[in-house]
Amino acid sequence: MFNRRAHKNTDRLVKNPSLNFDRPCYFSLGTADTKGKILKNYPQEFVMTPYQRLRSLPDYKTYLVPY
Repeated sequence: MFNRRAHKNTDRLVKNPSLNFDRPCYFSLGTADTKGKILKNYPQEFVMTPYQRLRSLPDYKTYLVPY
């Protein structure tokens, strides 16, 4: 659950970054207005976990790195 990671001259405990893998996140949908400015909105269908977002991408296996 915790990793030891060196930070400058100290050894401190840091939370594992993969713990938030199942928490829902808001993903934005960007649209451009007439001036070219990108407006972001967050529709309800884009609220998903990072795993669901990864699975929703076409050919998602190309984004995975062997551990």
